[in-house]
Amino acid sequence: MEKRMIQVFQPRLGEDELAAISGVFERNWPGRGQEVDSFEKEFAGFLGVLPQNVLTTNSCTEAMFQILNLVAKAGDEVILPTISFVGAANAIVGQGMKAVFCDVDSKTGNATLERIKAVVTPKTKAILIQHFGGLPAEIHKIASWASEREIVLIEDAAGAMGSVYQDQPCGTFGDFGVWSLDAMKMVVAGDGGVIFAKSTEKAAALRERMYMGLSNVSGASSAGQQKRWWEFDVSYPGRRSIMNDISAAIARVQLRKLNENLKIRKRNAELYFKLLKDVPSIGMPLEDFTDNLSHYFFPVSVPASKRDDLAEYLNDHGIYTTFRYFPLNRVPLYGAQNLEFLNSDEFAATTLLLPQHVGLVIEDVEFVAGVVVQAMSGGIQ
Repeated sequence: MEKRMIQVFQPRLGEDELAAISGVFERNWPGRGQEVDSFEKEFAGFLGVLPQNVLTTNSCTEAMFQILNLVAKAGDEVILPTISFVGAANAIVGQGMKAVFCDVDSKTGNATLERIKAVVTPKTKAILIQHFGGLPAEIHKIASWASEREIVLIEDAAGAMGSVYQDQPCGTFGDFGVWSLDAMKMVVAGDGGVIFAKSTEKAAALRERMYMGLSNVSGASSAGQQKRWWEFDVSYPGRRSIMNDISAAIARVQLRKLNENLKIRKRNAELYFKLLKDVPSIGMPLEDFTDNLSHYFFPVSVPASKRDDLAEYLNDHGIYTTFRYFPLNRVPLYGAQNLEFLNSDEFAATTLLLPQHVGLVIEDVEFVAGVVVQAMSGGIQ
């Protein structure tokens, strides 16, 4: 019998999601349609923004590609934290822009305004920051500063669905916000992404570009409304980056479950805090930030000399852990910079993510915490 492995991330899907997919099959239209339209409206309601300012795409990475393609050009500089998802850097460098990395806070892994100011230049066109593991960055200060300088601010809120800062959802402070719907996120759709654009005009431009740049509707929906409904015009050489009704049907069910799932994640975090608070050499960066978080990650801080050994010890006991995200300034493709990123280096050397997802039961969290205690109390040297 195969030994069970407790995963660091894992979705929870069931009969409700299957029923939603079945409804799509019964209508015999799996492409973009009513499910996508409904999900966009429901997600806008979740954020408390206008529906026309929210649109879906096929991934969060594609969302970043599309936004940067709209607001920047080759040669422009885009600031991002060293601790960022690889797709963010790809969206910059892959379009001829320059990735300019800033250091992060050594406790939270988030960019700070001070670190951003240290690397801004006259060529800075945009800032692409994330809320690490759902913990809000000092986004109000960053957004105000960027707005005063007409620098485009993009929030990578992929793991911050449900995180709130000063009574406002993360992802809605900047000019744009993006969320992920992949198989490991807060709302699972298999794959998918959501964009919030503060400007209605920018949202409309993105919507057009993400459907091959078609500036007018053609095909069956135009039959009887215009002559030669098969004719069309193209405003921009865009690609097909849309969501489909199968993914959207799953996402709609998951969005309805989000509030309950957030409670489960908070329960997991609070239990970890209780069980690990007296463990030698274990720090818990989120301990002072329990409310209004998505709790997408549960990071612990471990001395660098023991972090890798702890990960291996846990893996040997059926617990998968990981570190997110490998510092991008070390990747040669992105023009690795010969600069010191001391906080990033410390964060990357000492942080480990313990299992945190809605599939965990209380006994799972107790087991994981128990193995951590065992490891740090002599199981590893």
